[in-house]
Amino acid sequence: MMARLVDRGPMAYLLASPVSRVRIACTQATVLFVGLFTIGAFTTIGGLIGAAWIVKNAHLDTGRFVQLNLIGCLLFAVIAGYSFLCSCAVNDEKKALSSS
Repeated sequence: MMARLVDRGPMAYLLASPVSRVRIACTQATVLFVGLFTIGAFTTIGGLIGAAWIVKNAHLDTGRFVQLNLIGCLLFAVIAGYSFLCSCAVNDEKKALSSS
């Protein structure tokens, strides 16, 4: 996320504004993780509604299903975290993609 802004040029516009680099990075990370957890929540809710609506007499263990989706979401958060770290550490987008 950050390497793309640096590589393609929009970071210069962001740095020209009176906002610190830390604030820009925190905003980018917040958007990344809020989007990730929103997708995870919609997937979990959709799975619960779909199981209740489509499958009659479904004996779905909802606690385990929510745990499984939470673990999957946390796994993607870890991957997104180190990918974001690589993106912040490297200025070139291709190097950031290859290192992450």
